[in-house]
Amino acid sequence: MTEYFDAYSEFAQVQFLVTGGLPPDPDHQVTSTDFEKTRMFYGNAFEAHADLVDVIAMLNNVLQGRAYDVFAELSLKQYYLIDKSGRSNCFATESDLAAVSAEADNQIRNASHHGGMEFDASTQIITYRVGKGGTGSVQRMSYTQYLVRCVRLFMQILNILQLELLMTQAHGTRPPL
Repeated sequence: MTEYFDAYSEFAQVQFLVTGGLPPDPDHQVTSTDFEKTRMFYGNAFEAHADLVDVIAMLNNVLQGRAYDVFAELSLKQYYLIDKSGRSNCFATESDLAAVSAEADNQIRNASHHGGMEFDASTQIITYRVGKGGTGSVQRMSYTQYLVRCVRLFMQILNILQLELLMTQAHGTRPPL
């Protein structure tokens, strides 16, 4: 959250479109005043999201009639050993739950975390390579698209946290203030 609000002047350019469920107009262009503040946000948010999504996976187990720690094909220990990009797969077919992981692109995460993003300030275009080690095809996205994806991922994190707070409150315990 600190990282998001430290760069809020960047994210605010699309924040209300995203939270309002509106796609940005193709002609809508934002301008980066400090790409360095947002360069690693997607990768960091991806990691945080993957660390939080276990509560959704366990909720899915219960909804499927299993104990919270019994997956269809994995033990809980195996679940925690899988690559973070695959942690949402166990509930991907459940549309209501899958929505909390709709934005989670491991390729952008890798480019963000491994210094594989190049930003052209004159065009406001981000270029990165997909694939292990950034050896795959070149991808391009506008800075507007990048911010939209960052905000969507951040909102998913907040939704998971909201669910955790609701579950905590429903069980008669309140989180410490």
